[in-house]
Amino acid sequence: MSLDWDVSRVKNCEEVCYRPSSETPDEFLLNVVTDTLIWHTMYVGLGRITEKNVMEFFTRCDMWADVVGAPIIKPNNGTMEHIRLTYQDIINHIGLSTNVGNESKTKFLNRIYSTKTDGLKALLKHER
Repeated sequence: MSLDWDVSRVKNCEEVCYRPSSETPDEFLLNVVTDTLIWHTMYVGLGRITEKNVMEFFTRCDMWADVVGAPIIKPNNGTMEHIRLTYQDIINHIGLSTNVGNESKTKFLNRIYSTKTDGLKALLKHER
């Protein structure tokens, strides 16, 4: 199943969600934060960002980053900088929607617990 998305309801979506292509002058690409948030709808189990769920979406993104690491990585003076999504990033993308279904808080917490447990088991297995 494809991940379908829509940013047309994001306020100032042209400025917030897109950046000019460095290769093609008249082409625009999704900016990194928008692209990350689209994929995060699957990770956090919420298919859209609304004024009503913005704090829940941010909380789940932050919890996910605690378990798997910061979602945005960019070069910085010869090292890789790990960047977390901010509350303002989420607010700026109110109106973003995807075809991801909404997962209950309980189901999300169980899934993130399992993800962390599986990661720790793999780490312990590697250390032996």
